[in-house]
Amino acid sequence: MHNVLAHYGFEKSSYTVEKFGSGLINDTCLVKNGKGKYILQRVNDKVFVDPFLIADNIEKIEAYLAETKSDYFFTTPHYTLKGESMVKTEDGFYRVFPFVKDSHTIDVVQTPEQAFEAASSLVSLLKYYRGLI
Repeated sequence: MHNVLAHYGFEKSSYTVEKFGSGLINDTCLVKNGKGKYILQRVNDKVFVDPFLIADNIEKIEAYLAETKSDYFFTTPHYTLKGESMVKTEDGFYRVFPFVKDSHTIDVVQTPEQAFEAASSLVSLLKYYRGLI
């Protein structure tokens, strides 16, 4: 992992990496160092044919929310030392996010409220993208 984390300024042997979550689509790890905790993801390029489009979409959403809902909590990726939000190596496409304390993912919806929240997020994104076209 050091070949990836070095792009983000992590110094060798100053961090630990452990598998994190269920990994239904992407491979996810928790990275810890003296400064905090981070999520490192290897984006599945079999599912996402052009992973750089994901990075571009996140940047567009970040800009939109900054303009329209500046108080909305939206986790944005860490940028590499070269200002990139995603790294491509011979092993794949990687990105790093800050770890959000007390957060969790839901692999299978258990309640109508969870389904509503997921659908609401998708509808908001679709409305935003339709505005761009």
